[in-house]
Amino acid sequence: MRGDRLPADIAAVALLTLLANAVALAPVLRETPLRPVLGVAFVLFAPGYVLVAALFPPGEGAATDESEAATGLTGSERLALSIGVSAVVSPLVGLALTPLAGVRLVPLLFALTAVTAAGAVVAVRRRPETDRSSADIRLHRVTAPFTDEDAPNRALNVAFAVLVVASVVGGGYAVLESPGDEPFSELYLDGAAEFPETTSVGQTDPLTLGVRNNAERARTYTVVVAVQRTTAPTESAQFEEDVLSSQPQTTVDVESQTELERYTATVAPGDTWERTHAVTPPFAGEHVRLLVLLYEGEAPANPALDSADRETHLWLTVTEEG
Repeated sequence: MRGDRLPADIAAVALLTLLANAVALAPVLRETPLRPVLGVAFVLFAPGYVLVAALFPPGEGAATDESEAATGLTGSERLALSIGVSAVVSPLVGLALTPLAGVRLVPLLFALTAVTAAGAVVAVRRRPETDRSSADIRLHRVTAPFTDEDAPNRALNVAFAVLVVASVVGGGYAVLESPGDEPFSELYLDGAAEFPETTSVGQTDPLTLGVRNNAERARTYTVVVAVQRTTAPTESAQFEEDVLSSQPQTTVDVESQTELERYTATVAPGDTWERTHAVTPPFAGEHVRLLVLLYEGEAPANPALDSADRETHLWLTVTEEG
C-alpha cells in the first residue's frame, strides 16, 4: 500500500467500527445507552462512507470554489451519499445472511464490519498520495445547499433529503427496538397433531416438549406441564385460539389446575432442548386444557398463563377410567 499514513476520515470510520463492535458485544457496555447510539451511527454511516470513498476518492488537493468542487464530491454530498448507500447496503447484507445464519446480531455485525473493512482498504488504495493524511469533508455548501439550484433539482434534493431522514429514523428505530442478541425463545410440541383428543383418566400418552434458544448466550429455562379443568370455550375464545394461539386466553374460566411436572434446562445459543413427557390426566372433563408454560429462569410457585414467557396448549376430552 502506498504511503504510511491512514487518512483521517478512514481512521475515524475504523474507530467508529471498533467502538460499535465493542458496545454490541462486551457484557457491560452492551447494557449502556452507547449501544443504540453507536449502532445507528455504524449501520447507517460507516459501510456507505467507505464505499463512497472507494468509488469517489477525493481529488488531488482541496477544492476551493464551486468550479473545482465540480470535479469531485463536496462534504455535504459525500455525507448524504454515505447515509443513502448504507441504508441500501445494510439491508442487503442482512438478506444475504438470512439463508445462512438468519438475521442475528453477531453474524450481521461481523458481515457489516467485513464490508466496511474491505471498502476502507479500497478507499485508501485509490486515494491520491498527496491526500492520504486528510479528507475532503468540508461542508461549505451545507448552509445554503439549494441557493443556485433550479426548481426541478431543488425538488429532487428535497426528496433525497426526506429519504435520508426516513432511513435514519427507520434504522434508529430498528436498532433501538430490535431484541439484538436477545431474540425470542421458541416453545413447541412435537407430535401434537397425532396426540389423541380423547383420552381417559390414568391413560398415558407420550408428548415431546421442545425449547429452542435463539439468543447469543446460554439461557436457563423452566418448563411447566399442567392440566386445567375449564368451562366450555366460547366462540370468541375459539377464534382467539386460532389466531393468537401463542397468547394467553382470558375468556376461558379455569375451575382448577393440577401441575403434572416441571423441567429445568440450560440451553446453549442456537441449541434445542427436547424431553418426552408421559401425559396422564388426573381427572375427567369435557374441556380439559393440557398446558405447557415456558419461563426464562425459575417458574413461580403457582404458574399461570399471564406469568409465562411463552405458552402452548392442547384441548382434550378426558373420560372416566375404564
